Amino acid sequence: MVDTERDFRRLLARAPMRTVRAASLAGVYTHPGPELAILSRRGVVHRLAHGIYCAVPPEHSGGNWRPTLEAATAAVATALYGERVPVPMATELVRALVTTPEQAVLDLARVDPRAEDLDAQKAIDALWPEYDPGVLEEIAGRQRMRATLERVGANR
Repeated sequence: MVDTERDFRRLLARAPMRTVRAASLAGVYTHPGPELAILSRRGVVHRLAHGIYCAVPPEHSGGNWRPTLEAATAAVATALYGERVPVPMATELVRALVTTPEQAVLDLARVDPRAEDLDAQKAIDALWPEYDPGVLEEIAGRQRMRATLERVGANR
């Protein structure tokens, strides 16, 4: 393994969702596209979309591994828009909103101010362990939802 491949593997291991854009590899490879094509044929990376590649899990290296549709979609959105950023996505069927756990918690709490909707409360309970307190506070402040944040926090 050459040094550049070793550098690439380290970069890929640190990348959000272990996914990179070919354009972001200019510091590692002079021509990232052809290098990624070689690594893809060797089963080191999997091409998710034009110019977007994810790491193949080591236990599947060299095989025909494919991520689930949901994982691939999340990885592509992360590569294009950044980690933990809500994204409106247009699909063939509908525009879909992809959001963060923090935004989902605040949205659910806002539409259920009395905490009476059992489904909304179960969803908040499921998302609560995933949230980042700093991100939750920042979103609540930016969207003028501090009262909602205090209310949802009091119920946990």
